[in-house]
Amino acid sequence: MKSRYLLFFLPLIVAKYTSAATVQPFHSPEESVNSQFYLPPPPGNDDPAFRYDKEAYFRGYAMKNSPRWKQAVEDADVSVENIAKIFSPVVGAKINPKDTPETWNMLQNLLTMGGYYATASAKKYYMRTR
Repeated sequence: MKSRYLLFFLPLIVAKYTSAATVQPFHSPEESVNSQFYLPPPPGNDDPAFRYDKEAYFRGYAMKNSPRWKQAVEDADVSVENIAKIFSPVVGAKINPKDTPETWNMLQNLLTMGGYYATASAKKYYMRTR
């Protein structure tokens, strides 16, 4: 079902941006949503949520090198190359800079905005120690 939506909307999105002569980001970091207004502060060291976060980390780390760990590593890879690899079969075309440059550029923009711009202000504001 999700792939049907993707197959419908992806060409529309790509068509909207195929006329651009140069690759331009959709917006600047200053124009993006300020994530510190919708992401809560991290829990304090004495907060039960902090202990839960640490326990979840250790439970996950205990699975290192297992098939589940390897799947989690692959799922966490939000590089343009990996996203293109995942979506190429769904779209029915190999997504790469040579064959599908507009789709490739769109993915780069979306990943920059969603992966960096969307969280940068909260990360900078809260400066959680790890």
